[in-house]
Amino acid sequence: MSGIYYDCFIEPIDDAAFNKFKAFIQAMKSEDLEKMEELDSEELLYDLDEDLFGDIESSISGNIINLKFDTGNLSMESEDVINFFISLGTKNIEASLFYSSCGEYEFYNNSNERLEHYVGNSWRWLTNPLPDFTNENVLLTGEFDTFSIEDFENEITRYAGVVSSNISTDVTLVVVGKTPNQDIVNQAMTLNIPILNQQQFEEKYKL
Repeated sequence: MSGIYYDCFIEPIDDAAFNKFKAFIQAMKSEDLEKMEELDSEELLYDLDEDLFGDIESSISGNIINLKFDTGNLSMESEDVINFFISLGTKNIEASLFYSSCGEYEFYNNSNERLEHYVGNSWRWLTNPLPDFTNENVLLTGEFDTFSIEDFENEITRYAGVVSSNISTDVTLVVVGKTPNQDIVNQAMTLNIPILNQQQFEEKYKL
């Protein structure tokens, strides 16, 4: 089983919990199995071993802790990791989990209930790691490297967007590849519709 990449924002419930999370970070960085087992008093990380340890990124803003780490090849359930964090003492927790084996995301927001979608749920700190074309009506023109127009169109519609084949005032974005239709580009400029090239489009929408 491939690993799961975690991006977690945690608001500890009090100073004691805050110190437990700091101890967790240090145990991860120093590969201190004994300390990790001490923190895991409820034995939620039942497959805990050296595979858990690895690179962990952490940052603290006020009393909000952001943790980014990969569980490597561990087979333990994501709910157990979330419940472990809750057991350390959390007031709020938001997390995105990326499963490298299938390329899919799931989310958690103040509970151990899995959320399949970022959009439609309430978030204070976690940013959307997925493309979001909500309220976007996109027209693509020209030839694209790596991905075809059909690939881009599928991603746009998959993530709540609309694809147009003709320029109109309904279009909110024009994406140009090589040798685009210049009439479309000119009309987009006349209508003040934003125009992006392929690189700008991929970067903005995380494609």
